[in-house]
Amino acid sequence: MLAAERAVQRNSLYLRIPVLGELNLPAPEQIAFIGGVAVVAVIGLLEWPVAALLVVGHVVATSSHRRMVRALGEALEAG
Repeated sequence: MLAAERAVQRNSLYLRIPVLGELNLPAPEQIAFIGGVAVVAVIGLLEWPVAALLVVGHVVATSSHRRMVRALGEALEAG
């Protein structure tokens, strides 16, 4: 397994549910961010469309960052 893959796995949470199998959850920091945005939206300080946009943007940025880290790790190991 590549070092980049090991790093991604160390920063991920896995939840085993008997009926569904293994569920890959985001990192604790991401869960905290998404939960915080949800709380702010529930109490009315932020409109739901804005909250949804923040969460989607955060997920897309994190996904892009993980791909970049993985590619960098592969390049370092190859070189």
